[in-house]
Order: sequence, then structure tokens, then C-alpha cells
Amino acid sequence: MDTASQHRDQAASDADLVARVAAGDTDAAVRELYDRYGRRLFGFALQRLHDERLAEELVQDVFVRLWRSAERFDPSLSTVTSFLFLLARRSAIDLHRRASARPVVANRDLPDRPHQDDTHDQSLLGMEVRAALAHLTAAHREVLSLQLELGLTVREVAEHVGVPVGTAKSRRFHALRELRAHLEERGLDG
Repeated sequence: MDTASQHRDQAASDADLVARVAAGDTDAAVRELYDRYGRRLFGFALQRLHDERLAEELVQDVFVRLWRSAERFDPSLSTVTSFLFLLARRSAIDLHRRASARPVVANRDLPDRPHQDDTHDQSLLGMEVRAALAHLTAAHREVLSLQLELGLTVREVAEHVGVPVGTAKSRRFHALRELRAHLEERGLDG
């Protein structure tokens, strides 16, 4: 079986597990998804949060969020991997915000809190980017998602998607070009 077939089989299997979670069969399905993705999510969390306790909390939170939102997962728009890491990214932001609300400890480097107007502008920009991303083909959207959200290299994206590296590079190029055009149509340059 070639890599692309393996990837499709894995994606279908993952999507079936999420469908089972949505249908209420949570124990076995969530356990299987945890076995498949728990370590990767923990690594992602540790890289983002630099705290093992928070990383463990993030992994737990991702699977709670999955349980709550499984019925909204659409395999035609995203892979389970992208969906889980999107949940992880959101959880990391929430955990970071919660940590930011705690008193500052001396000699600890914490990022500055964004100004409220900056946060509002960032939210609006995020909505515009999401709207522009919706216009991309599924293949282009997946390549960008894997690179931007998960931080995968082009080679890792190619392996994950099951295509040659050149194809992954081409998809990224065309996706970015199309994304830029959609953003320019909305009056967002740069």
C-alpha cells in the first residue's frame, strides 16, 4: 500500500472515530484518538507553553473539547489531525490568557498583554483570513493548515498528506498566491 493510500485510510479511520464520539460512543473512540494523537499534542503543548503541567492540562482539554464539538467536525473541510491541533491551539491561547491573569512573578519573562484595540484588530483580521481560507481548495487549505497551525516543514507536510515534496511545495505556493488575492480583494494588503 502506498503512502497516499495509508494517509487516506488513516484519515477515514480518524473521521470514523470522531463520528463515533459525536454519536455518543466516547470511551473507546476517545481512547483510540488519544493513543494516536496524545503524545503529539503533548509535544505541541510543551513547545507552546513550556510547562509540563500546563501541557498535560492542554491535552486533557483538547479531548474534552473534541467530545463537546465532535458533531461539528466535517471531514470534507479538514482532517482530524488539523481539527485536533486547532483545538490544541485554541486551548493553548486560553491557558496562556488564564496564566496572564495571574499575578506576575518576579524575574519571569512574560509577553506583554496586547492593547485592547490590537486584540480587536487581530480578531477582525483573523475573521478575514478565515473567510479567505474558505475559498481555497481542500488540498491547498490542508497544506497551509499543517504548516501554519502545526508548524510542519514542507517535507513533513508531504509525508503527512502522502504526496511528493514538490507537490506539497506547489500546493503551498498556489495556496498562498490565492490567499493573497482573496485578502487583497477584501482590502487587506501586505
